[in-house]
Amino acid sequence: MNIGIICNELLPGPVGGIGTFTAELVQGLTELGHGVHVAGVDPQAESNRSERIAPRLMVHRIVAGRGRWRGYFNRVQLFLLVRKLARQGQIDVVEVPDFEGFCAGWGKLPVPVVVRLHGSATYFAEEMQQPIPKSVKFLERLALQRADRAIAVSRYIAKRTAEVFGLPLSATVLHNSVMLPPASRAKSDYQTQDLVCFCGTLSKKKGVLALARAWPLVKRGRKNARLLMIGRDGGHEGRSTGEVIRELAGNFADSIDLLGHKPKPEMEALLTTADVAVFPSYSEAFALAPMEAMALGVPTIHTTRASGREVIRHGVDGLLCDPDNTVQLAGQIESLLHNESIRRQLGEAGRRRIREAFPYHDSLKKNVEFYERCGRA
Repeated sequence: MNIGIICNELLPGPVGGIGTFTAELVQGLTELGHGVHVAGVDPQAESNRSERIAPRLMVHRIVAGRGRWRGYFNRVQLFLLVRKLARQGQIDVVEVPDFEGFCAGWGKLPVPVVVRLHGSATYFAEEMQQPIPKSVKFLERLALQRADRAIAVSRYIAKRTAEVFGLPLSATVLHNSVMLPPASRAKSDYQTQDLVCFCGTLSKKKGVLALARAWPLVKRGRKNARLLMIGRDGGHEGRSTGEVIRELAGNFADSIDLLGHKPKPEMEALLTTADVAVFPSYSEAFALAPMEAMALGVPTIHTTRASGREVIRHGVDGLLCDPDNTVQLAGQIESLLHNESIRRQLGEAGRRRIREAFPYHDSLKKNVEFYERCGRA
């Protein structure tokens, strides 16, 4: 079949988060022989254009709107493209993410519209107890109402999204998955390096400020420990998050390396040198970063919040922490740095967890079956 996917992180450019998920989903779909059209708004595009970047993959770049009505312009442009592709028989179903209200106000289409709950702006604002413009919540709610079917990447986000928007959502839960790297690329040496790693956007939501507060406590017990932070700076209250991290770390700021965004192969290479990967998020939909670390056999600490318990079973294939419990977080990091046998045990169990509970090819099969059911409905 032929699938349309709306995603603003367009291939073959640098991607992360939802872009990584989309890239791996697209790769799997095309390898199975399905045709895929990925469309998104490209701020760098000077004109609308379509390009074939693989035999079964087309990428459509839409010129970004300008001014007050840019959001409306972008949604209309995406709708017109999707309608054209659908009428020409080039797509049998179209998927949109739940944030920004991409399909809000879309008219009737000859193909079903599927919304995937990755975490809307409204959802994360509610989770973080932050204000959200009424217009954003209105558009995201309208998009959910417009969709014909819904996929949720975790049980938690399915339940919480329904609560946040006050809608009777019936979403099929299809957990995110990640490709399992071959054993040759996974961690095999668990001797102590005194190295801790975080990967993801440097933002309060991801728990990086909590990690920075915990870091001095770790350093008092492990004076040679270093913290690698990989990811773009998401900013914090008008400042660089990196600056805030260094302030919170105080006298131990020099032991934190802010490496910025890295392509996935470089990120994986850095991860496998670490003794511990830490992701103390305040809110997630179903985070890829801890799954990628686990898939590489890196002992992983995740969060008790949101969907954290759907990813890791505490003490079995990783550890879970409350990001507000600085002493607990520091203690977990330090205990893993001290104990090679536990690191090996959790690292190997984490990789096994990804292979058995979230296998990429099974996830891909379930997504295809879902699309096919939508197309037949």
